Amino acid sequence: MKATGTPPLRSRLLPWPGPNGQPAYLLGESGPGSHLWRLADEMEGVLLRMGAELVQHGRTLAGDPKADARQLRYTVFRLAESLTDAHRIAESRKLRLEQLEESETGEESDSYVSGQSVRQEERS
Repeated sequence: MKATGTPPLRSRLLPWPGPNGQPAYLLGESGPGSHLWRLADEMEGVLLRMGAELVQHGRTLAGDPKADARQLRYTVFRLAESLTDAHRIAESRKLRLEQLEESETGEESDSYVSGQSVRQEERS
């Protein structure tokens, strides 16, 4: 860790995609206490709750002999979206844990997000 007195630049994978579906990051030195970090935390909670409700709906629909193919396809599509959201949230949390470990040890590491190498490094 550099002894400049300035905190390292933190990055956070956001729970929503950027333009064209690529990963979106929040960069800043304010960290978890900032308004945008709290907003991202709240959105993660919303997405996970919606996913849990959708899983329950899918189970109910799968057991309904009157469910038609259109209903089932729509539900499968929505479940795939929900799984994508949950995966993005898990990646974000993994990266934040790695950043926490790096700040405790003072070491840098390479992380992989959605097949892209993201170099975690301290900036002054």
